[in-house]
Amino acid sequence: MKESNKYFRQYLQAWFALPGMLLFLFFTPPSFAQLSYGGRPASLTAKSIREIPVIRMPVFDVRTYIREQEDLNGRDFKKLVFARSFELMVDPSSDGAWTELQNGTRVWRVALQSRGAFSINLIFSRFRIEPGVTVFVYNSGQSDIRGAFDSRNNRNSASLALSPVRGDKVIVEMQVEAGVADYGELVIGRLNHDFIDIFNPKQTKSGAARECNIDINCPPGDAWQTQKNAVVRLTINGTSLCTGVLVNNTSNDGKPYLLTANHCIGDSADAANSVFIFGYESPFCNGGNGSVMSSLSGSAVVAAQRNLDFTLVLLEDMPPLAYRPWYAGWDRTGVTPDNTVSVHHPSGSVKKISLDYDQPVTGTFGAGFTQDGHWLVKQWDIGTTEYGSSGSPLFSQDGFLKGTLTGGRARCGFAVDDYFSKFSLAWDLFGSVTTQLKPWLDPLDTAEEKLDGLNPYRDNELAADFTISTKEICLGDKVVFSDFSTGDIDSWYWDFGEGADPPDAVSRGPHMVKYSGSGERIASLTVENHAGSAFAELEFDLAVKSEDLPVAGFSYEEDMFSVQFIDMSQNAVSYYWEFSDSRISTLINPVNTYSSEGEFTARQLVRNRACSDTSVQAIIVTSLAGASEPQKEIRVYPVPAMNFLTIDTGGSLQQDLVIELLSVSGQRLFRKEIPAGQSLITLDTGRYPPGAYILNISSGNDQFNLKIPIIK
Repeated sequence: MKESNKYFRQYLQAWFALPGMLLFLFFTPPSFAQLSYGGRPASLTAKSIREIPVIRMPVFDVRTYIREQEDLNGRDFKKLVFARSFELMVDPSSDGAWTELQNGTRVWRVALQSRGAFSINLIFSRFRIEPGVTVFVYNSGQSDIRGAFDSRNNRNSASLALSPVRGDKVIVEMQVEAGVADYGELVIGRLNHDFIDIFNPKQTKSGAARECNIDINCPPGDAWQTQKNAVVRLTINGTSLCTGVLVNNTSNDGKPYLLTANHCIGDSADAANSVFIFGYESPFCNGGNGSVMSSLSGSAVVAAQRNLDFTLVLLEDMPPLAYRPWYAGWDRTGVTPDNTVSVHHPSGSVKKISLDYDQPVTGTFGAGFTQDGHWLVKQWDIGTTEYGSSGSPLFSQDGFLKGTLTGGRARCGFAVDDYFSKFSLAWDLFGSVTTQLKPWLDPLDTAEEKLDGLNPYRDNELAADFTISTKEICLGDKVVFSDFSTGDIDSWYWDFGEGADPPDAVSRGPHMVKYSGSGERIASLTVENHAGSAFAELEFDLAVKSEDLPVAGFSYEEDMFSVQFIDMSQNAVSYYWEFSDSRISTLINPVNTYSSEGEFTARQLVRNRACSDTSVQAIIVTSLAGASEPQKEIRVYPVPAMNFLTIDTGGSLQQDLVIELLSVSGQRLFRKEIPAGQSLITLDTGRYPPGAYILNISSGNDQFNLKIPIIK
């Protein structure tokens, strides 16, 4: 029997022994871990397929539905609802159409449509098919196909949740080989209508991970290339997106435990109808979407607690070696980490990384939650979290799991106040075996306070294997090489190829390597133990972007509370602005209207493929009106001023000049008379504190004033 199914049997006894605990699981022969098995729908080749009956979902108002979900979500939870669910009971015995092909294969098909959906995902409420039967799901253009699914996909729960298919119409096709009398059980129980387009999410509250989020394969993620492989995207019940983290246990036996938030997976139905996506990340920094094909379906709850907001599930199958999974190590001491990192899937997008260089503090998420049960990240220094990040791990500076995200106010432009459920309290604060982590993550009762992470395939036969973080970098950035070899390894030898700095290494790593230029590279890894050695090499085409690098820069013009920002960057392809009043923009030349006076910090981030640059300026906003522009022959610069301010008359004035510098309250700070004919006057502004000032200039009967921000 396969190990992962044996794990289900072990803990089910504990669940069924508890009064009032319902866990609807059914035992079947073990199934292989991969979600689908290739093949082609018969309709792609067969000409005798009949017309397909179409079952249409009722039309609904998307905006109203989104508002309703936001009201239900409340509390700043960061689960993202992306789809509306329609309950069905579609059965081949009563719906759709059957056709028999010339080779004796029987084909059943039915079409399901929900107009306006960006994608559709299905949940089979009964999926228990016989050998010789295969199932496909595809869109009407046959450009997006899921399957084949066969008897190896029969779940312990007898249900099967699938990943979304693009478009607003899908076809379900079942093929029954000649000689197979009974196909088994197949019931389509739910259709989920994607209303935000998770394949191409927009930048809205319930849409894309915004530009302030940092790809895991950008330089801030270099040191986290191992831990990132523990982070998984969750689709729950076909309607919600969250994040979870694979966790190790003291047996180091590879049991596929995953920790997430209780408000994401709250019960056995949620767990059974979850799809887990592995390795969903951008191929390089700012490189767009990755693949969602590395997936598993189905899990069962082993421990959960609502007040502390955590759920531990056991996946129905162990993630296969090809997914390169990593089971995160943990720290249950409760000691405050020096700084923290979170890796997550904001808005269901590719993996992002957020970093806080300060210590978190102890906090309470709100009424109904465990007092002092959370780590509070007061402000992210890099990145943020968003809807879809719920359940994501909080790692300490040394890479140990310290908690999982419940929620908070943090978002782009306002990256403050995120709450992570404390791993140390989830360990054994609550008394039942089903409300604590300890029985599952320390089955040997070792009392370990810290546990290292695990490559679950380390005990396989000796084999060399490694990954690279990216195939495109900006000049000066690094490629990270991570070891995923198996076997009891004594030594490693790396050769990073031509132009590498360093050229080689003799430890496991991860290793961060610079390259001087673009071109074909061959990197290799040799691993050895007492029984022999193994070798692996990877040929890759590396792009090192060294020309047309983006350079950030901007100026601005202020009109009372309204500030026009003027882009002065070079070689930029995309733009992201923060104005420090919670507003953001992706326009080239945005206008931001502030609601109050004060000093604000404007930040411009520009990108060009793998490269980015940032410019930051202080913005002084006042409500003072009536300032008039100088005459055309007088120039005042720089504005804003730092250590000096220059007034250039061009030598054209025929009368003496009087210059005054006033505070915004009207107090005169400086006055000087300048004889006619002097063209350049320099004022020492470095002695004044930052803020807004008024420059008065008079010459004869002409008088005007100009608002001057002074910054440091």
